[in-house]
Amino acid sequence: MKKLTLLILLFSFCAFADSSIDEAFVSFDINGGVEENAVLYKMAGDEESGKNQKAFFKKTILANKNNYLIAKRVLEEKGVPTSFLWIAMTESKFNNSVALKRTKTAGIWQMVPYTSRMFGLKVGKGVDERRDVEKCTVAFADYCRYMHKKFNNWGLVAVGYNCGDDRLQKVIRKAGTSNLNIILDPNKKILSKETRTYFKRVITLARSANDTEIKEFLQNLESEDRS
Repeated sequence: MKKLTLLILLFSFCAFADSSIDEAFVSFDINGGVEENAVLYKMAGDEESGKNQKAFFKKTILANKNNYLIAKRVLEEKGVPTSFLWIAMTESKFNNSVALKRTKTAGIWQMVPYTSRMFGLKVGKGVDERRDVEKCTVAFADYCRYMHKKFNNWGLVAVGYNCGDDRLQKVIRKAGTSNLNIILDPNKKILSKETRTYFKRVITLARSANDTEIKEFLQNLESEDRS
């Protein structure tokens, strides 16, 4: 049964190999092939990667082009992988006016008040620096770097951003492993469905970003900005 599952995954991988999934995985410190990362390969291959996905990708970036470019510049300056841009795309589509009452999150990174203040943002009556794309991205990057010192893996940092770094530490302790294929396995239900769905979306966007057509689109966007 295990061999059959791996054969199916290998076949599936070949079907979407042009989407540069390996590049997406490497950017999150995910190494190894299909056998080592069966859960993650399936996760990254589940969503559409054709013309509709590319059209959505371009439309989303163009709708908030300046926010995307600011966020990218700050992440590069802070030494955070630019694949983390797809967290902002997942959270808010780069729209800094998005705010959710239920979770009390706001800005392109949808940061909560506590973490925002912890990393230098002013959040209170009459002021909310989470809506300032540059300041909020600096805080986001600092939080990611803080988590990277804890986990030493960008994939775990991405997961921790959704479920919380304290929660992730407890999960790793309980599971006895930091292997993303285990803690994100839907059959094991170690992490919530919300976190699994979130990471799935981030990794599929990272996969799409490495498509040749999308790469060219993003490069042209940055060239226009510099001219």
